[in-house]
Amino acid sequence: MESNLGNFKDLKILVVDDDDDILFTMNHLLSSIVNTVKCISNPEEIEVLVSEFDILFLDMNYRFNNTNGKEGFSWLNKTLKKFPDLSITMMTNHSSLDLAVRCIHEGASDFISKPIIKDKILKSIERTMKLKNNSNNMIVSKNFSDKSELLGGESEQIKSIIKDLNKIASTSANVLILGENGTGKELAARMLHENSKRSGQEFLNVDVGSVNEGVFESELFGHKKGSFTDAKEDRIGYFEAASEGTLFLDEIGNLALNLQSKLLKVLQEKVIRRVGDSGSIKVNPRLIFATNMDLYELVKRGEFREDLLYRINTVEMKMPALRNRKEDIPFLANHFLDKYQKEHNREIEEIAPDAMEILCSHTWPGNIRELQHAIERVIILSEGKQINCEDFQFLNSRIAEKSKNSVNIPQSLTLESNEKSIIEAVLKSNRLNISKAADELGISRYTLYRKMKKFGLSKS
Repeated sequence: MESNLGNFKDLKILVVDDDDDILFTMNHLLSSIVNTVKCISNPEEIEVLVSEFDILFLDMNYRFNNTNGKEGFSWLNKTLKKFPDLSITMMTNHSSLDLAVRCIHEGASDFISKPIIKDKILKSIERTMKLKNNSNNMIVSKNFSDKSELLGGESEQIKSIIKDLNKIASTSANVLILGENGTGKELAARMLHENSKRSGQEFLNVDVGSVNEGVFESELFGHKKGSFTDAKEDRIGYFEAASEGTLFLDEIGNLALNLQSKLLKVLQEKVIRRVGDSGSIKVNPRLIFATNMDLYELVKRGEFREDLLYRINTVEMKMPALRNRKEDIPFLANHFLDKYQKEHNREIEEIAPDAMEILCSHTWPGNIRELQHAIERVIILSEGKQINCEDFQFLNSRIAEKSKNSVNIPQSLTLESNEKSIIEAVLKSNRLNISKAADELGISRYTLYRKMKKFGLSKS
């Protein structure tokens, strides 16, 4: 980090916060990064002073016991109205993803949570300057949070994804997101929502593959009181709840054929009927779909409706596997290092170069999610200031153990004709861990349970 300090010396930074301790800390830390710093406690002075500065660090609350951020948003909007090109970073003691998203949506360049430390300030300045200099990285830079940075990196694949997200977000087109488990499909869907005109409305995520067939219509379309045994009151479904927002239907490839026809009818007519109700309700959610399955192959096999496929894939995106964007691994690994050392109260300075080589050479079948869990595990167990090669030995051990326990299956066999054998093999290699086995097979837990029941496979 220190090597970047020289790049920021000429920046002029204004800090506004009603806490004298925060002002003292910010002045002390920023003075080592830039030549010009001014700290004030009264936001009324912003309009007079801010034209002389490049970046404004603005607190969100100015009254005792007030934590809703209304004052901060008010000053943010007033300032940007007169100085639209100013970079503003919001600061608060009460951070959340929703608050961060709203800050960015209303025009802030960045958002940081207290307590303030030098590393946070430096990274915020870096992100702000990157946002100014590279509009193609808008989503990664401006929506900085623990989740959104998972789409960061330097690979051509991820740059293309970001470019597409920027293009698609402002439209109302249905989007189909394809990719293996752990590649960030839900994250991409949230990005589309957060950067759309519907960002202030609901974003609802439904794993349709895990919804029991018997309650599918009730869950998605709602029901009337008394329409079935457990219907003790009226209930709206996901389509109605997200009508002004975004509805993300995940694992769409696992949806049974008879349910696909019901979904198709709603997509065509944009009208739902609650279970037990004779009336119809117009709905208009932004629809985003995702799956880790090959829908075109499913169409060929008669397991997915072709008319539904072409209804949901107005725009189609493919999330790249981590093994195909290995140049992004150092970026992601350092992001998780920063996140989890703070979360678990560790002081780890870096991942050693040879340890990073191990991470870059691993195939990561679980993609970003697997990398995330690996870094967190190492941080929890590490005792030193540096993460070394030996800390990642469990990755090789896991591969060896999996290979040892696996059943040898000829390459010519397919899931369609030898489903039971393959499921048995994957369950065994994952020591009957249903979640891991489902991930590896590319199906939901509910689907796996259903197939285990079908083939008489025991969970023990």
